[in-house]
Amino acid sequence: MSSSADQSSSKGTRESIWAKLRKESGARLREERMRLKLSQEAFAERVGVHRRTQVNYEAGEREPDVAYYEAAASLGIDLPYVLEGDRIEKLPALAAKVAARLFGGDISPAGASVQALENLFYLFALDEVQSASQSGALSIGKAQAEALVRTAVEKSDEFEEAFDAICRYAGRLGSLSGSDLANLVFETLQRHGSAVFSGKHPRAR
Repeated sequence: MSSSADQSSSKGTRESIWAKLRKESGARLREERMRLKLSQEAFAERVGVHRRTQVNYEAGEREPDVAYYEAAASLGIDLPYVLEGDRIEKLPALAAKVAARLFGGDISPAGASVQALENLFYLFALDEVQSASQSGALSIGKAQAEALVRTAVEKSDEFEEAFDAICRYAGRLGSLSGSDLANLVFETLQRHGSAVFSGKHPRAR
């Protein structure tokens, strides 16, 4: 009996801790929304949820999923602050991780355009945020990261077009991992290259 009671008590303690963390995160989410001067209804509409869902998130009654956090980040929410509660240490740490992955390979990104570099930072930052929120491993490995940098450097214009086109439909495709998004970029570039080579879809100049 005591063992069962101990397990029940332990479970109750864990649930209490998670509830406390959700409420703290929800309060920071509300703070960030208000910083952007958006009502709950306006914010909910922009991230693709109902106002009631937004209310529940801010109250800590429910836990947002990765797709929600990605949409919120695109509006300017300080995601590391919402998740971790620290603006000073966590955000530079995330930036440092992203920079290390971008500049740590064998290929220098110096030849890439500014927009291509922004797209690369977005991809790597997305992967870092997803891995942190899901307590999992990074989805973009070293080989894929170097392939992304090489592509952005050697085919900056095509890389930008492919990335922008995919991002327009990312919401319809559901929650994509950084690796999935990277693979879509590669596949789009491959199809684009084949079309240009065959003369079916020449690139406008």
